[in-house]
Amino acid sequence: MTSDTGDVWVIGGGVIGLTSAIALAEDGHRVRVVSRDAAEDTTSAVAGGLCWPYRIRPYDRAVRWSVRSFEVFAEMTRRPEETGSRMVTGTMTSTGRPGAADDGLAAWYAAVPGLRQACADELPAGDLSGWRARTPLVDMTAHLRYLERRLAAAGGTLERREVVSLEGVGGPADVLVNCSGLGAHRLVPDGAVRPVQGQLVVVENPGIEEWFVAASPGETDTTYVLPQPYGLVPAPPCP
Repeated sequence: MTSDTGDVWVIGGGVIGLTSAIALAEDGHRVRVVSRDAAEDTTSAVAGGLCWPYRIRPYDRAVRWSVRSFEVFAEMTRRPEETGSRMVTGTMTSTGRPGAADDGLAAWYAAVPGLRQACADELPAGDLSGWRARTPLVDMTAHLRYLERRLAAAGGTLERREVVSLEGVGGPADVLVNCSGLGAHRLVPDGAVRPVQGQLVVVENPGIEEWFVAASPGETDTTYVLPQPYGLVPAPPCP
């Protein structure tokens, strides 16, 4: 999209909506974001915040997106208090044997600086393989505030109201960007969009400095432990 093509409306004020709006506004477009919820009340606010491709398809495009995201968030780690992004070392493990499944992430493994296969003594009991890496870990509450400030600095505006249809967004627009997330279930409508169950708790951090994720191919559960500035975010498997 070239600069100054007219008015752009972005539906949704989570991380995808705000980031899309910033990219457009900083490219010279007149951008207005419409969101029913404040950023801290969106699904984005409770995201774990680890920069790593996770069960996303198609791999060829998803890996490119993930590598680009790594580059952007890594640059943001130069200003962690402002952006919420920090570089943190951690381990991604699996119960599968090394090389047992081609998950299409070879380009990701090659792109992340310093990423390597975990040694046996670095893996929990029962896990047969894993990766060690230093990646961006984002405090989403701080990051969403940063995105709102950046949008305003780029001349974008933000409205708090519910959009009940794409046709009734509220005014003429040359481009409409739908970042409604789960709201697409009713907005589009798209009956295939639905929430899935998850458990998330925040506890006092007893001194854990590294992140840990257990996500085996073919399994629906993911267990992770993420050290954030406000506490430890562990997500146990669903019962």
